[in-house]
Amino acid sequence: MNSLNVFGFLQSYTLPSVIISIASAIVYILIDRFFGEKIRFTVKTYIPFATGIILNFFYDAIICGNGFNFSAEILSSGLLCGSLSTAIFAAAKRVARGETDKIDAVLLIIEGILRDYVSDSAINVTAKAVMDIISDVVKTDPKNFKVDEKSTEKIAKAIKDNSDKDISDGELYSAAKLIASAVENYKKT
Repeated sequence: MNSLNVFGFLQSYTLPSVIISIASAIVYILIDRFFGEKIRFTVKTYIPFATGIILNFFYDAIICGNGFNFSAEILSSGLLCGSLSTAIFAAAKRVARGETDKIDAVLLIIEGILRDYVSDSAINVTAKAVMDIISDVVKTDPKNFKVDEKSTEKIAKAIKDNSDKDISDGELYSAAKLIASAVENYKKT
């Protein structure tokens, strides 16, 4: 893993966001380790995002002293922390498998989400296919990056084509939308 790539990725986060993301990743790793097969994969996918939002809410309320007011900024920051914790989780899985080559931050976010939908052997192929779809969107309008409906459907199809699990179309679309949202939030930073 190239340390300059990691440093560049982390520059888009503030220190509290990194700390919240690490805490969220730890929660995700522990839940995956102890309850991995007992929790439905569609629920597991949202754990880092939900914990990111919850931890961000408490940070804002207690540390920043803003009281218990839930705002769009907390939601956005929580989703950003969730994407980083997903990337941390995916990086940890890659290191555990001995894959320490150059890692792209967006690819890590995608792999972290895909992990619950495709087998370990198909993650790289699926993530690269999804990355190609997203790259086409970025080429179209790099300043106003937004994944459209058609691209979201292509992402869902790429997941379905590489999945060996029984996943409904709604779950596939939800995963594709989550990937699109996570990447869009990361690209905004």
